Amino acid sequence: MLQIIQLYIYPVKSLGGVSVHSAMALEEGFEYDRRWMLIDDQNRFITQREIPMLSLFRTGIDNDKITVQYGARTLEFSAKESTGTMVRTSVFDDAATGIAVSEEADKWFSSALDKNVRLIKLASDKPRVHFVKKYGRDISVSFADGYPYMMTGTASLDHLNSRMSEPVSVNRFRPNIVVSTDTPHLEDTWSLIHAGKATFGNVKPCGRCRIITIEQETSTIKNETLTVLSQYRRSGNSVTFGVNLICHLPGMVRVGDHIIV
Repeated sequence: MLQIIQLYIYPVKSLGGVSVHSAMALEEGFEYDRRWMLIDDQNRFITQREIPMLSLFRTGIDNDKITVQYGARTLEFSAKESTGTMVRTSVFDDAATGIAVSEEADKWFSSALDKNVRLIKLASDKPRVHFVKKYGRDISVSFADGYPYMMTGTASLDHLNSRMSEPVSVNRFRPNIVVSTDTPHLEDTWSLIHAGKATFGNVKPCGRCRIITIEQETSTIKNETLTVLSQYRRSGNSVTFGVNLICHLPGMVRVGDHIIV
């Protein structure tokens, strides 16, 4: 029987994730998931693609308080905190509007990264919009790369690790939902997915970038993950692992929930 065994939320885009027991699924992504993002002096978003050490920044959620830890340094801020200053940015081809969080957060991240950056939050009243070709309509989405959710099955990772010289953790792939499966890439075949009180639609297999080569605990780059996947998961110019989802029906999702497809 298909069952959710792990749920992850990534409060700040491209920083470490938080393993949670339950999460509220909304159209734009899990509540608190990728609602914050770092930008550079040109208002361009920053990820582990450019700065692998972002994987070393650990995040936490406690009610409405967000915590970020990097080594001995800790930053705390309220989910509601902002300066009120609007910031126009983008995530790939999608325009997005953010709000500056605080000067303290900007200084903290800039000092830790030795680079001038700012922390912004998604403007709740002006959500980012992404066109979903499969469904022919726009959806609201957080600061995630393209789609609000990524799901994978345990058998897919087991199959990959059977080909690797050293096994990798699922956190390389930054999933939101991990489901226990017995057939590799079974999730590719699902269309509608009912989980807990929510319903999701499978948009497409998730194209992977170089972030999956970054060991999340050390920020060390090991190209074998992408190399091995490209041997059997290539689709055109893309290498895929897991599936991108959108949420058709919002609702609470919990670890242990059985899913119906």
